[in-house]
Amino acid sequence: ITNLWKEGDPRVTEELLCLARGPMKGVVTFDGYIINGFRFHTKKRQRNRKTQNSGVVVKGDEESGQKDFYGVLEKVIVLEYDALKNRTSPNIVLFKCKWFNVFDEGKGIKKGNLGAVLINVTQRLKTNESFALASQIEQVFYVPCHNEPQWRFVIKANPRNFFDFPNDEETEEIESLWEHVSQSVTNYEDVQDEDIPIVRNDVEYTLVEAHIEEDLLNEVDNEHEEDEDDEDDEKIEKSEDEFSDTEDEPILHDFYNSFEDEGSQSDSSTNSSTSN
Repeated sequence: ITNLWKEGDPRVTEELLCLARGPMKGVVTFDGYIINGFRFHTKKRQRNRKTQNSGVVVKGDEESGQKDFYGVLEKVIVLEYDALKNRTSPNIVLFKCKWFNVFDEGKGIKKGNLGAVLINVTQRLKTNESFALASQIEQVFYVPCHNEPQWRFVIKANPRNFFDFPNDEETEEIESLWEHVSQSVTNYEDVQDEDIPIVRNDVEYTLVEAHIEEDLLNEVDNEHEEDEDDEDDEKIEKSEDEFSDTEDEPILHDFYNSFEDEGSQSDSSTNSSTSN
């Protein structure tokens, strides 16, 4: 791999070169890990917990006869590899697990009446390959069987924040139909009110004679005359109010008083002359 890298072979990537050099001597271990939407805890960590996050399953392949492997997580190991200059070190996450015996039908694994998978937790798989890539592992829960304490029902967990969309032919037909509808729909543009003309300029104008009914004209004239009468009445009332202003009363009162005083003085002078 190193020689191919030096020769500039495009098949050799930087990550492949780092993996070919081998991991570093030191490793990092964890009691928990989150990957593929699953939260995993080691069996030791969940010992005093009410929750269960240590159940694991690896999907089978052709070599194993499409047989799934069930187990319990014991340790999370992260292998770090030496990177090139100014590059991030690549790492590989491994799960060390204890695997149950899934090859012995009826003794290590069986199916219930409703098709549920049951695992015998007392039957362990004898193998030296206890490690699995974390990217290949999914999560399961083991539920005790009420009448057989050594057996556990296997319940597969759904990944968090992951959605399983159907990908069948019917769904594809519906999606293609929606694409066809969306393509056939006319694209509308937003038009502002100010862009809409009130007068049409694309046709010639036409004069239309409007006939007004005589009854309507008479009603308008009558209303106009009534308005003029009301205005005259208001003017008359206003003039009367001006003449009947209370400010003139003191002047008239003084005038009459002065007139009476002059009359009394003339009477007194007449009486005095008569007595003489």
